[in-house]
Amino acid sequence: MNAPLSAQERAVAMTDSLMTFVDGYAKAYADHGFAPKEWKALHAALLRALTNEHSSAESSLLAGAETVAQTERSVVATDAGGIHIWTDGACEPNPGRGGWGAIIINGVASREIFGGERQSTNNRMEFIAALKALELVDDGTTVTVFTDSMLLVKTASDWMHSWRKRGWTRKNGAAIANLDLVKALASECTRLKVTWKHVKAHSGIALNERADWLANKGRRSIA
Repeated sequence: MNAPLSAQERAVAMTDSLMTFVDGYAKAYADHGFAPKEWKALHAALLRALTNEHSSAESSLLAGAETVAQTERSVVATDAGGIHIWTDGACEPNPGRGGWGAIIINGVASREIFGGERQSTNNRMEFIAALKALELVDDGTTVTVFTDSMLLVKTASDWMHSWRKRGWTRKNGAAIANLDLVKALASECTRLKVTWKHVKAHSGIALNERADWLANKGRRSIA
């Protein structure tokens, strides 16, 4: 059996974990054209919090996590503008019990939401995650939605506009899957200024991983 970690060893492990989180968050925004200037300062502040000799490893972790959270929100507000939404869906089996999750970041405020359905599909959960988040945003707001669902990105940014012009039918006349959700998303995109961004799933992007965690929490919440 391995010996318990000392307080110093726990602090080191916590530092590594939080640094990975910060790096993943920075990469997510850098990949989409944002270049926050605060990351060096954040790393320095985080290290100070986690290596404070007057604090326990646990309290240092909490202080460091709060530093991360505060800086995340200020970076989004000052460098990116508008509201950022990170979404994900989960379903196991597929079709089967599903869950959705979303993180809504608005300047210095952030909110996490999640839910689920007893019988659903992964695609429906992806769409519902975005829809539930957008419904909470005020009219006319600029929004960027980050999702690992290429189907959602293509549908919301391209295909649904052509479908609506043709009376909600495909070019070949075939039925549109999840039309109820597609129409609802179209309505939200009419009242908001929405940009859709695709991110690679399970690639270490912190907020995508968090949205995935929320989606699975939503799935587990369904009896």
